Amino acid sequence: MVDLELKDVTKYFDESFTLKPTSFQVPSGKIGSLLGPSGSGKTTLLRIIAGLQKVDSGMIFFDNYDVTNLPPEKREIGLVSQDGGLFPHMSVSKNIGFGLETKKMARERKKTIVKEMIELVGLQGYENHLPREISGGQRQRVALARSLAPDPKLILLDEPLSSLDTMLKVTLREEILRIQKETGKTMIVVSHDKSTILSLTDYVGVLNNGEMLQFGAVEEVMMKPVSNLVTSFMERTNVVPSEIILEEERITLITVLGKISFTSFGAWKAITSIMQAKNKRMVQGEILLPPDALKQIKNEEMNEKALALVFEGKVNFTNFQGVTTLVNVTSQKLELAYLKVLDFKLNPKKQVSEERVKLEIKLEEIIPLNFEI
Repeated sequence: MVDLELKDVTKYFDESFTLKPTSFQVPSGKIGSLLGPSGSGKTTLLRIIAGLQKVDSGMIFFDNYDVTNLPPEKREIGLVSQDGGLFPHMSVSKNIGFGLETKKMARERKKTIVKEMIELVGLQGYENHLPREISGGQRQRVALARSLAPDPKLILLDEPLSSLDTMLKVTLREEILRIQKETGKTMIVVSHDKSTILSLTDYVGVLNNGEMLQFGAVEEVMMKPVSNLVTSFMERTNVVPSEIILEEERITLITVLGKISFTSFGAWKAITSIMQAKNKRMVQGEILLPPDALKQIKNEEMNEKALALVFEGKVNFTNFQGVTTLVNVTSQKLELAYLKVLDFKLNPKKQVSEERVKLEIKLEEIIPLNFEI
């Protein structure tokens, strides 16, 4: 694990692009992210952190140690590119073990590490497969395992989910979160997709035209954007007013869409711990429904014991996009926009504007925001 800090880092290319003085810090063991449109400077910053691009001014620190002028091989960084960057002629095992070739360790130890990495990313049985013989999601897991094998201080992920379909995105996002939790590695994720940032990372920096507009905890940037431009990037859609009622370790989350009762965990556990410390039984705030986390369900598919928020809404319009359908729904006078629903189906005998649908979002996909305690 490493605490990453950039201080007034700049990079001049030509008249078309300049990375303006940029400063931010990601604490050890956390996931930071860089969000912005193409050409905003996200990948440039990632390459600077990796040592693949020299800075013109400013400093980079790992745990207060100046690495600004260290070459890439001395920085102990793992890098996962958008397409995985696997060697097509090498098997899964050989791809994962590639970064260990220059390490001074016994061959048996290298084999053990490769085996551990394969188990970590859940690819047992695929050791001898070539990249073309496995799925896109599996290739990204191989790339992640390869980056972790040499035990780096920091993992950099450049658009790790962008080439995957919606279902694979959700699966791999959960895998990255699990692996980060198990390894405790500090990670930096680059993405132009807000839903990836909100559901995956602890800190976010919003970039535009080479300028860091705002950097902070995801909840802070979401709830308190410093400018209209940041607001437009964060797109405060699908934010639902909510309240939490706490009874011992059990939470009841109440929203206009419905309510769920559950034992606190994850981010909810952090909220309830503060509530208990301050002797508060009820707090108000908001929840965010990530656009790609909803599923259309039928009455017969409803499971009252499932930890999920289920609600009905009126369809305003749809836009078929292949595997997913972009849906705009109004429920309880609340408009939910840009919902990317898998296998979405409407009644062909009805007009879209007359259609009502049931949607479900699992509890683990719901993101708590701005609960004032």
